[in-house]
Amino acid sequence: MYQVAVQPYWRRVHAHLASVQDLCRDIMCRDGIGALLNSLGPGIRWNAPVLEINSAGMARVEPNGHGLLLSPSFFLQGGAAVLPSLPGRAGSSPVLVFPGHSGGHHCSLLDEVPPPAPAASRLPQESLAALLGRTRAAILHALRDGCSNGELAEELGITPGAISQHTATLRNAGLISTHRSGGRVVHTVTALGRHLLCAASDCTEVCGGT
Repeated sequence: MYQVAVQPYWRRVHAHLASVQDLCRDIMCRDGIGALLNSLGPGIRWNAPVLEINSAGMARVEPNGHGLLLSPSFFLQGGAAVLPSLPGRAGSSPVLVFPGHSGGHHCSLLDEVPPPAPAASRLPQESLAALLGRTRAAILHALRDGCSNGELAEELGITPGAISQHTATLRNAGLISTHRSGGRVVHTVTALGRHLLCAASDCTEVCGGT
């Protein structure tokens, strides 16, 4: 069942959830934990010091100093769900599982199975992913030859809106530049970005060597 129902789509699902995690991290760093909690979807509202979750069968959960683990779900429909602790780990932090998609976009990710990526480009170098986040590292890697938001969204399987936020972060860091070509907005990697890719992958092709 896994090989038929999950494996062909897993790369896109994984990239999408990684993008959700990166966006949550950005919101928290920029606007604070309250803004993050209020952004998790309808029926979730931070009314300090209580996180209110409008969901059927929801009971009051006391973290008791263990914090709260946020877990986006690709398949969860409707409202959020709270697990008192991680499965098999009694006494651990409660887990807030929230829908990790907007509208029907999660269905469009499964419309067609993309061809397998070359082995060398399936994942960015782990050191680069640790520095930038998995999604932004993948975007930087994909922009070596320049492409648009729509092309990036199609290749990585995440929304154009998420692509715009990530490319803005990379542009502000001086790693990519953006220009218009006809009716398209095209992103390309700057010299600094290529040096970063080169350092992470030890690849002369990225740096322009022979």
